[in-house]
Amino acid sequence: MTPRLALYVPRREDMWFRREMLLNPETMSYNANWDVDFPGYDRDTGCIEYTPEQEEKWYSRYIGNEPARYFAYVRRIADGRFVGDVCFHHNPREDRWDMEVLIHAPYR
Repeated sequence: MTPRLALYVPRREDMWFRREMLLNPETMSYNANWDVDFPGYDRDTGCIEYTPEQEEKWYSRYIGNEPARYFAYVRRIADGRFVGDVCFHHNPREDRWDMEVLIHAPYR
């Protein structure tokens, strides 16, 4: 079986795709109507808008900090197109590991 998808750790210039997903109401609908105390969170849509400073801080925390944190895009091998992301990190407050797999709505 030939793999169709691969993981790709994004460079800073690739963060446009994460912004695109986080600002897409259809992609983020699962995240709507939660009591989230986070600047940039839209309760109605579930979308999250990061400032450039927040995005830089997030990038520095997640990229290159394995095994405590890991983030990668899911990329379609045939054309190199990003279709989603995966991430996991340790949550020390609750002594657990959190994991996310998010596929951008146009590729579901």
